[in-house]
Amino acid sequence: MTRSTRRIHLTPGYLLHHRPWRDTSRILEVLTREHGRLTLFARAVRGPSAKLAAVLQPFQLLLLSWSGRGEAPQLTAAERARHEHSLLEQIRAMKTESWGKDDQIDWLLFRSQLEAVDFDSRVLKSDRSDPQVYVGECVSGIFSLLKKEYDTPRNRAMAATSRLRQMPKLLQQGLTNLQTPTKLY
Repeated sequence: MTRSTRRIHLTPGYLLHHRPWRDTSRILEVLTREHGRLTLFARAVRGPSAKLAAVLQPFQLLLLSWSGRGEAPQLTAAERARHEHSLLEQIRAMKTESWGKDDQIDWLLFRSQLEAVDFDSRVLKSDRSDPQVYVGECVSGIFSLLKKEYDTPRNRAMAATSRLRQMPKLLQQGLTNLQTPTKLY
């Protein structure tokens, strides 16, 4: 008796754990509502040219596709599940006429911030095209530790130094994420 190849297309799920397998692949443990907990093989997801490396982060809602037979099918696609747009539609549908002025202003401010995030993720796709996103994260991460007076200057400087040591990892992740970088000139 032969079993047919099973194909699943963009089902919501969470990456619970991943571990290296061979040179450029990973074994993924995922959890989905429809299919429960399962193991997937993800080929070519490690290394400098791996496009899915940035997407396959634990405990984030993903849309996963796979195919194969047996206990461990092969991952064929993965993307982050974007909640901004559906949340924005819910916010826009709210009836705010009976709310107080302050609540309506808060609602407008929240909606405008959400519209900016939605526009960036759907249209601009800054995380894939703008290197300044990652440079800005590095600069802001250090500056905020030095600027805020939450501890002694020495301890703040030590915390900033520790965070500075993490910057090469963040910038390397940025290089992996940038698929269509903006050309300056």
